[in-house]
Amino acid sequence: QSELTARLEAAPADDQARFALGATQFIIAVEHMAQSMYRHGLQPPRGLMQQFPFFRFPVPPNPAPEKLDYGKMRAIFQAMVDDLGKTEATLAKITAADVKLPIAIGLARLDLNGDGKADEGETLWRVLDSSLGGGNIPAEAVDRFIITFDRADVAWLRGYTHLLRALLEFGLAHDWRMGFDASFHMLFPGAQLPNALLNTLPPRPDDWFDAPSIADTIAFIHLMHWEVTEPERLKASLGHLESVVALSRESWGFILKETDDEAEWIPSPTQKNGVMPAATITQQTVDGWMVFLGEFEAILKGEKLIP
Repeated sequence: QSELTARLEAAPADDQARFALGATQFIIAVEHMAQSMYRHGLQPPRGLMQQFPFFRFPVPPNPAPEKLDYGKMRAIFQAMVDDLGKTEATLAKITAADVKLPIAIGLARLDLNGDGKADEGETLWRVLDSSLGGGNIPAEAVDRFIITFDRADVAWLRGYTHLLRALLEFGLAHDWRMGFDASFHMLFPGAQLPNALLNTLPPRPDDWFDAPSIADTIAFIHLMHWEVTEPERLKASLGHLESVVALSRESWGFILKETDDEAEWIPSPTQKNGVMPAATITQQTVDGWMVFLGEFEAILKGEKLIP
């Protein structure tokens, strides 16, 4: 990061370096949050892991997790908001249309547990695959898994930072302490949370029905009568969602103009070299997405209501 920053200071018009810096800042944001989750012993319940945004990091078990409380959890979310803001601020300055950034997802390493080392299990592809629900990237294809990000992906990544911040700001706008105290021991079983004693019965490897975790999830849902304590964050959340719509349209504008076909993250209907399995895009897909964006924008503006 420091090398790229120095390179930009020496050549402020170098959008290639700016793209690399923004991508690096995003990865660092992910790494910071993963380290926070490991620090407090994140271990989501089996079968429910993919249901919890921001708690999908494939971090190893922490034998000595630090104590977690509601204030620390909010601080972790705020740090992610700040890190993503830095990423978006960098990417927003890119004006060149021909930037490209090949990244060997299968070879890149992160320090998920904060021990200063990048172990074999701490690969970027594992984090990416986990965030997408798991099983999307075959293990045998990891070594040659390279994505060539381009100008369309600049807008996509900016939009993704806005989407994540919209969710985080919405949560931070409310007081959800009761839900946290009642249920977050299912995510952080060793972090000395108020109801951690409910974890005294260890789950069996062959037990698909994890009754305690299901009960904790239900408890959290029933306690979702949250009071708005920071209304300005709701305005920020709305602004982020509006940016998601605008940047999605911008991204597709660039995608549909592309004439190359090089390890595409999001291919156009005419590009056949998409890197993600089952990522076939047709014109009908694009048209449908544009209709969705129009509907979603009308909802955000209050012109339409959700039944």
